[in-house]
Amino acid sequence: MNNQKHTLTATVGFVLAKGTKIHEAKTLDEVKEDAADILDAMHHLIKEFDLDESKVLTDAIIAAAISDSGIGKAVSSLFEEKK
Repeated sequence: MNNQKHTLTATVGFVLAKGTKIHEAKTLDEVKEDAADILDAMHHLIKEFDLDESKVLTDAIIAAAISDSGIGKAVSSLFEEKK
């Protein structure tokens, strides 16, 4: 359990850092690259904790779309590309 807690903490920290980078990005390519990294981290969490992928990604897209940083559009478009 302690190992899972560290994995979760590290992944959330990574996602927050990438979210900040997206907010400060100068080009769409930078946004896409960072958003892809976030999506990969989310997929890692889904596998690690055996979560419902569609629920996690849907919740993440909704939460990001509400935020000011614009992560929602980037993650949403990347999720559509992966389908």
